[in-house]
Amino acid sequence: MNDFSLVIEKIHNYVFDLMNNKLDSHHKFHNWEHTQAVVKESDRLAKLCKLGDKDRSLLKIAAYFHDVGHVTCYTGHEKSSVDIANKYLSQFDFSKQEIDLIGSLILSTKLTKSCSTLMERVLHDADLSHLGKLEMEKQSNKLREEWEYFLNKKYTDKDWLLVQMDFLSNLRFYTKSGKQLFSKKRKSYVEKLRRQLALL
Repeated sequence: MNDFSLVIEKIHNYVFDLMNNKLDSHHKFHNWEHTQAVVKESDRLAKLCKLGDKDRSLLKIAAYFHDVGHVTCYTGHEKSSVDIANKYLSQFDFSKQEIDLIGSLILSTKLTKSCSTLMERVLHDADLSHLGKLEMEKQSNKLREEWEYFLNKKYTDKDWLLVQMDFLSNLRFYTKSGKQLFSKKRKSYVEKLRRQLALL
């Protein structure tokens, strides 16, 4: 693939239609809004990490597709996202190597997966960038609603604080730029959670 710009525009429209028409409305967090944020942050981090134009384009494509699997399943959606991406991208002139790379980037967003390449680290940091921003509490509450509906996980306020503290305390941003942009607010939010927990 030589010219990505037109293809990326088509992918944008395809994923927008898919997530707005096929996604269950109970996806309060994993939705088009989140996808847009990840696309934006992945491109910003890619530039800061000095990735080349081709790698930035492939990374942006992976960011668009990384959560589309939610239209078919919740748990294990990453594999479904790869299947949807592969099927859609087959109509374009991508090489097998490019398709495989996009798929591996999507799979790397699974939280239990370690990131072994710079591109994977960039997408990881972009996917979790909301945890280093002012709106993290709002996004956390959306995720809590999702888990209650799709996973039947119901938490007391205290238990939810503990879940967040455990996750955020062990969270790491991989790229230097991700650490600089997001770590400070993440640490501040953890302190806020500790203060809230002390009041319960």
